[in-house]
Amino acid sequence: MTTSPKKAPQLLQVPSPRTRCDTELTEVGGTSSASLSTMISHQQQQQHPDPKTTTTTTTTTSTTPGGNWELDRKNSSSSSSSGSAVLDEDVEGVVVTSGGKDDGRSAFANHAEFLAGMISMAVGLGNVWRFPYLCQRNGGGAFLIPYVILLVVEGMPLSLIEIGLGQRFGRGSIGVWKGIHPGLGGLGVASTAVSFLVGLYYNVVITWCLYYLFRSFTTQLPWAECPVVNETRVEECAKSSETQYFWYREALNSSESIGDFEGINWHMFVCLLLAWLIVFLTMRKGIQSSGKVLYITAVFPYVVLAIFFIRAVTLRGAASGLLHLLTPKVRTSLN
Repeated sequence: MTTSPKKAPQLLQVPSPRTRCDTELTEVGGTSSASLSTMISHQQQQQHPDPKTTTTTTTTTSTTPGGNWELDRKNSSSSSSSGSAVLDEDVEGVVVTSGGKDDGRSAFANHAEFLAGMISMAVGLGNVWRFPYLCQRNGGGAFLIPYVILLVVEGMPLSLIEIGLGQRFGRGSIGVWKGIHPGLGGLGVASTAVSFLVGLYYNVVITWCLYYLFRSFTTQLPWAECPVVNETRVEECAKSSETQYFWYREALNSSESIGDFEGINWHMFVCLLLAWLIVFLTMRKGIQSSGKVLYITAVFPYVVLAIFFIRAVTLRGAASGLLHLLTPKVRTSLN
């Protein structure tokens, strides 16, 4: 009497609990089984999980007398601590990601854009015109000693911490500090307020630069000579200098006192509006639009510094000026 060989059990692929499946499972060991997908879906409806969940992917393997079968379970949900600030952790070989909704925050397209962004934040208008002025005013070469010490001890570590926290949490200033501890949210608010005020301040400086840029498209620069009225130089310009007269009378159109309001300075108003328009066009799509501009903002300050340096060293008395700038004035620094 001949007996037919026993059928080997088939490999079962159970669909995700979140996916509706109407297909019945195939026979296992010759016996028809109930739909596991229907049972799992029914279990999911009976439960009331916490809205903040984490998603993991696990694989369970079981051995039966008739053979091996593998159950691939994906997108299963497990509760996470709502107050936890940990984003990605390796728990028993399974990577657990943080809960909450994905806000779709965009990221830099590549490492070059990220590096350009860091350079743009570190090097700006302050390095071009403010730092040499402060260095000369506060002791020249002696000013560089405490500056370098504070740069190494305080500036660089704080920058690295700020970059690390931003990459770790992937949030803004307020979200990062609240993620560390809810009581530190005020630091994020203060940081945002400071950034807002600095943006207002530097946009005014950019307004001045735009005005001088437009006025420089002439054969002779308007601040190179004093204006002449009735074949006579303006007395106020002759007593000060050409550049100071142009700055206060032409560019700013400043009045004698704060009570003497003469209306809106329209040429500066238009330049300020243009400066904010540039900011809007740069930031309207977030990193996707500003990332390309970062290549220019990272390189441009160095180009300007190189041009200023070449121009400065070719002027008359450049050696005396550099000597005065770099000569340590210890008494001035101590004051």
